[in-house]
Amino acid sequence: MNINNNKGFSLLETLIAVLILAVISVAVLIGLSTAASANILSDKQTTAGTIARSQVEYIQLQVYDSINNPPVYQVIPNVPTGYTIVTPLAVRLDPKNNGLSNDDGIQQITVTVMHGTKTILTLTDYKVHR
Repeated sequence: MNINNNKGFSLLETLIAVLILAVISVAVLIGLSTAASANILSDKQTTAGTIARSQVEYIQLQVYDSINNPPVYQVIPNVPTGYTIVTPLAVRLDPKNNGLSNDDGIQQITVTVMHGTKTILTLTDYKVHR
């Protein structure tokens, strides 16, 4: 019986195989973690975009405020949990260049949506007095 003719794996071969498997596993886990983080960020940005567009549409449907300076518009009701809308900012524009005290019938609306303490999206649009 020849002892040198064993057909099993040596300890070194087994350790190398385990090391290769560990490196591949770490790479896969890092990829999954990155994908999950990107998915969460995408979900926050999509939700913030929907909220901001809803707020702009809500402002555009409200009566044109030509009295208050700056114009004051309400925030939409039922904002999803964790998200806040910074008080919508409306600035009177003066395309006729006849002074800011005159309302030329156009306002620039800026809506900022936050998730927790982080700003996710800022959207700018216009409200026109018709």
